[in-house]
Amino acid sequence: VVETTIAFVTSAPTFMLTVVPSVGPTTVIPTAAPSLIGFVSTVTAVKSPITEQISNDELEGYANEIAEFYGVDPTNVNAEVTYSTTGTMTLESIPEDVSEEELTKAIQESLAETLNTHPQNVEVQIDMETGEVTFTVTSDDITAVQQAQFELQNDSIIDEITESIQELVPGITIDSEGVKIDENIAAEVEVIIDAD
Repeated sequence: VVETTIAFVTSAPTFMLTVVPSVGPTTVIPTAAPSLIGFVSTVTAVKSPITEQISNDELEGYANEIAEFYGVDPTNVNAEVTYSTTGTMTLESIPEDVSEEELTKAIQESLAETLNTHPQNVEVQIDMETGEVTFTVTSDDITAVQQAQFELQNDSIIDEITESIQELVPGITIDSEGVKIDENIAAEVEVIIDAD
């Protein structure tokens, strides 16, 4: 799967200015100019399943091919890869006084802490009506994602995650048998092209 977006980036505001000025600056630090201006294109490609790290040489090869296609210098092309795996769990009951935001944060923090990763590497989506939870663990290192996959197949790790969520959200019940992890890892290569 390959997606492409093209944008024209300027240092001009992206919204209409207000007629009434503010009383004073909200910060003493001036807003930074964008790092790239002009035509900027982003190409995203996903490869799944993947079993080994994409080498720097392979990433550089992708960047060079795209630079040639766009007619730009390879130094104007930046390629990064993110690896991910997805899992699901089922919440059997959710206390009525718990918001989706609170529950999402509790699950995200519990997964991140147990898997020894930063919460920004864990994305959580919850269907509050069905109790179905989908989570994605990401990293720029495939071994970290493989380790998360391995740990999420361990019953004691699942119990630790369940207990942590129940500690953060009293009254919630989780089907510990309903925690599943995808066997596949996906690699998302994002290439940003300064096409100006």
